[in-house]
Amino acid sequence: MSQSSSQSSEVSESPSEAYLPPRFSKTSDHKPVFMEFFLKDIEQPLIALTYNMSFASDLGIATGSEAYFVAQNKNPDRRAYWKNAANLVDYFVNLRNPTIMYFQEMNDRDMIERDPPFNGGYQALLELLALDKVLYINKRKSCLPQGSYYTTGTYIGKNGQNYGFVAYSIEVIKGGNSLYPTLLTIWNTDALGEFDDFYGNDLGLHSNYSSNRINLGRNFSCVKTYNPGVVLINLHGPNEPGLTDTLLKSAIEDYMEAAREVFVFTPELVVIGGDTNDSGLYNDNPDYIKSGSPDRRINPETIDRMRELEYEKVIYKYEGRAPLSCCAEFSYDVLINQYGNFKPYKYYGDKIYVHYAYLTPDELDEQKKQNPNIYKNQLVIETVPVDPTLAYGIRSRFRNLKKRKTIKKKRHNKKNKKNKKSFKKRRIFRQKTRKTHT
Repeated sequence: MSQSSSQSSEVSESPSEAYLPPRFSKTSDHKPVFMEFFLKDIEQPLIALTYNMSFASDLGIATGSEAYFVAQNKNPDRRAYWKNAANLVDYFVNLRNPTIMYFQEMNDRDMIERDPPFNGGYQALLELLALDKVLYINKRKSCLPQGSYYTTGTYIGKNGQNYGFVAYSIEVIKGGNSLYPTLLTIWNTDALGEFDDFYGNDLGLHSNYSSNRINLGRNFSCVKTYNPGVVLINLHGPNEPGLTDTLLKSAIEDYMEAAREVFVFTPELVVIGGDTNDSGLYNDNPDYIKSGSPDRRINPETIDRMRELEYEKVIYKYEGRAPLSCCAEFSYDVLINQYGNFKPYKYYGDKIYVHYAYLTPDELDEQKKQNPNIYKNQLVIETVPVDPTLAYGIRSRFRNLKKRKTIKKKRHNKKNKKNKKSFKKRRIFRQKTRKTHT
């Protein structure tokens, strides 16, 4: 997270109500991140969103690195946190109208057998975002690696605009069971064109990671649109945070080359985003954040490692430092620290990279004058929530707070009335006894 003053506290854009998030996240163990940017030869400004939505909270199962986070959900609905996260996406879409959306750690409901039937998965998010029905065009089309598949489709958004999507699922066999970790890529087809082609692979199968089976199931999804031919790369990096600038960087570049063997694309029109599992503040001390700012003793060269990528001499990068957006794994991974300030997480994993090195310094300065945040990765939670309900599903918190205050006030008034009555009775009694004695 950048060390701007806006990150020291969160205030609702509504003038009537100050907003404070709950102590623990009630959406995902990651925070959603977005970027405003331009692409070469595309006049309109674009917005891309990336969000790891937590497969575990969608399933309602406390497992793996998300065990502590999911266990904090005391709601009878075990999927409540995922639904809050989906509502946050819906709210941001309605507020900012992003052109591109990348989602990681999604489930495919059709591959999950439950009784009663499972109604989550990437399909649930599409249904929430769509004005009406979601149209599935190619369902579970086979692709790399073996046993994997992708699904394409379209829908009309609540803004009346047209969207395309690709859901890419990799088959991973664990304990004799097939699992299907899924990435969902959505884009505005009115702005970026309809679906043209696809390449997918497992980063865990790349030679940089294949020696350790724990890295399997890390999707690399590459979607090409028809016209103007934008390439949308959505990825979930293996969990090797100290090596993203070496292992992950070269793996992405190699898979981009593999994609180009499937279809021709213009490198300047590539938008890369997702959960890179990049490095962060290696400090597990609950006090590692002092007054809302990261500990300055940390060497800045060891954090936010993968700040740019390169393919055929085209540089993909972002301005400044990426926000700390991951993760809610332990008791001290809270949203507000002990000093009452908005508290960053420890890792810089979720981010977006685009090519803007073709701009002259003057052209970049001019764009920055129009929008100081252009080409910066920003936390959604700083822009949203006008309505805190959708950010964390906590409208009841405010209502309950008001209710408690009302009850307290009533009790206070009742107590005062009672005291007044008691005082009046005692005064009458004293008057009567005085008369008796005289």
